[in-house]
Amino acid sequence: MSSGTQGLDLALVGLRGPHSRGWLETLQHLPEATRLLLDVLLEPRLDAEHFERLKAQRLAAIDTRGDSIRRMAANAWSRLMYGEGSLLGQPAAGTRETIERLTVEDVRAFHAAALRRGGARVVLASGLDAAATRA
Repeated sequence: MSSGTQGLDLALVGLRGPHSRGWLETLQHLPEATRLLLDVLLEPRLDAEHFERLKAQRLAAIDTRGDSIRRMAANAWSRLMYGEGSLLGQPAAGTRETIERLTVEDVRAFHAAALRRGGARVVLASGLDAAATRA
């Protein structure tokens, strides 16, 4: 994937919960970036080795989140606003207990059930006109 992605200005932002939105920002290589985004969303590898590495990284981030006063405040705010029993009242990164339980099979099952053609919106923010965007 790296040989075809160099030089692409691509960013995915704001992926969280049932109100998730993915935003693609690019101007210079829009067609290539769009194809790459679709490939990543519709045909992800979801291999076990990559999953375990990301899981270990997430657990390390959870273990050190007390080092960030902003993160602590955001988690406390969400808990107070939505309640501990609410999904929105939980830390966005998850908890050690929820992440430890996850398996690559869980991720594959979620992907198969939740991500499908025609089931997502992609928002493009650019200086392009509508005709150029559709091209």
